[in-house]
Amino acid sequence: MNSVKEKYLLNITTTNLGVAKTHDFTFKTSFLQLSSDKTYECALLSYSLWYSWYNITTGVNDKFRYIVSGVVKDIVIPAGQWGVQDINTYIQSQLLVNGDSATGISIVGNYNLLRVVIKLEPNYDVDFTISNSLRGLLGFNSQLYENNTALDVEFIGELPANISNSIDAVSINCSILNPSYNITNNQTSTSLHSFVPASGPGTNLAQTIPTPIFLPISTSGNINSFQIRISDQAQNELDLNGENISLSLLIKEA
Repeated sequence: MNSVKEKYLLNITTTNLGVAKTHDFTFKTSFLQLSSDKTYECALLSYSLWYSWYNITTGVNDKFRYIVSGVVKDIVIPAGQWGVQDINTYIQSQLLVNGDSATGISIVGNYNLLRVVIKLEPNYDVDFTISNSLRGLLGFNSQLYENNTALDVEFIGELPANISNSIDAVSINCSILNPSYNITNNQTSTSLHSFVPASGPGTNLAQTIPTPIFLPISTSGNINSFQIRISDQAQNELDLNGENISLSLLIKEA
């Protein structure tokens, strides 16, 4: 007679864990007692998290410098998730605050070319050479874009717009996985599941995995804690800015 194989269902939510980072935390348990004589596997059954990471970060890519008739002025964009139209609206509002023409600088997306276009009125320049510039999101080089003519001038970004700030997929990682059986971009990892967000910033990203994939774990015996980490497709930390996540994991005897 075959014995019944062990299974452990773990429902994890950061809501009441009191963790400092909801995207990188240690889950503690006193109930996960695995036999050291057996092998086990783990799979993600479901997840729920918020599209709450930022594409503009304070002190990283939040600066916009422009020059009007030789006078240098800086605009600092608050940390958050910004689209091209949002950036344009905010910058034009700050132009007014600074006593300049609201249309002195216009930033629009050209979706046919996948580029951003900046239009400058006469005597308006944009300086993308400064540190912490948002030029990378907009696809412009580190240079000064000048309009010394009597007419409006348009500049098209030299590079495709990178408004996602190179965050194209989300990976849910668990430290008890055996990285030898998990390859991400030709590097070992502890990724349980990766996905591309199906909706935009501010929305809840949730799914029950139709066909969970069980991966070997590297730990046996009593497991008192393990780490859950949310990253992008390149395994860079993905800061959820304190928004809670919920996960359901199944650990079973192989």
